[in-house]
Amino acid sequence: MIGGEAEIPGNILINFGLFIIAFRVAVIVHEAGHLIAARLAGGVPRRMVLGNGHEVYRTRILGIDVIVNSRLAGAYAGAWLNDPKLLRLRYAFFILGGVLLNALVALMFYGLFGFGLYDPQGQVSVAVPSIIILANSAMVYNLVPFYGTGHAIKIPSDGLALLKLPFTNKKEIRKHLDANLLFDGIEFMERKEYQKAWNAFSEYQEKYPDSHILTLNLAIILLKTGQPEKSLEVAATLLDRIDDKEIKRYRGLIYNMLGWTHLVLNNVEQADHFSSLAIKAIPNDNGIRATRGSVLVRKGLVDQGMALLSHSMDFKFVNNAMLSAAIYLMLAWHLKGNAKDRDTYREFVERNASKLDPDERVLFERNLQMVNDQPLSPALKAIVERNP
Repeated sequence: MIGGEAEIPGNILINFGLFIIAFRVAVIVHEAGHLIAARLAGGVPRRMVLGNGHEVYRTRILGIDVIVNSRLAGAYAGAWLNDPKLLRLRYAFFILGGVLLNALVALMFYGLFGFGLYDPQGQVSVAVPSIIILANSAMVYNLVPFYGTGHAIKIPSDGLALLKLPFTNKKEIRKHLDANLLFDGIEFMERKEYQKAWNAFSEYQEKYPDSHILTLNLAIILLKTGQPEKSLEVAATLLDRIDDKEIKRYRGLIYNMLGWTHLVLNNVEQADHFSSLAIKAIPNDNGIRATRGSVLVRKGLVDQGMALLSHSMDFKFVNNAMLSAAIYLMLAWHLKGNAKDRDTYREFVERNASKLDPDERVLFERNLQMVNDQPLSPALKAIVERNP
């Protein structure tokens, strides 16, 4: 307790801070509720993704991949439901599982502690149980029908998904929930087991031929296995369907993929065209900002490019997003005449050269040639020779 005249505003601030923490926890409870509901409905929980941005932590709990990203905004739970019996009812239970678990937690705390933010004298007190009740009750907003944005695509809220459910045919529901191959493919891609990922996505596409958006995953695999020309050819087929209902919400990702692939192929004007379309479609996604920033640096618009790339750079985390950003920040500092910072980014990439994918190796080699024709370091040269 804070004494004197500052007691009430102090307690209000403490309660506000506690609510922020409790709300973050309530989000985890909500996503866990979806996964528990999936299990009770006879499905298989597969993953929980907390936040957006780049991955900072990953673990596996009871066979479920739990991934924590850098920006704790939004979350996602994925499960596989393959039993066709009572499919709509089971799907509805899965959707409602998050809010139901939040409600259960709120009721449990209410039953144990009651609810009240004031002490017997009528002054605001620090009330942890009541804050937990409020935070979990606030999760009911998920039942409001709206589209949110996660991982650069529009995602329906639980309420919108429920509202659409009676008007969605059973085949579409089955297609959405019969997603074990998709989860397998995503996990294979994350582990860079690209042939296994290709097989999983191809098998799903054979089962559901109208899943044209999987073409984007196949194009990414081709790019990441050193086939940029073939990748571009495959990804470009999506442009003819860019206004289709299934494809439309992915258009930012498609443009971004085309922009990055053209950059790898050194088609700078095409890279500029598609990366500008991508960032117009999804202006706040770090991956799309990074592609646009890289293209702007390559075009000589250094300050604009660096402003976008800065959102994707964090030396504490070594992943392909950081390495790609560092490759162009190295070039940017060189163009600004700052050799010290240029070499900082160069050394960061070289220390982690074994993690570079073929597309990133191409860009790093090209940018090194632009940086005073500096030769490759022995470590990077060995990596390149092993992975031509």
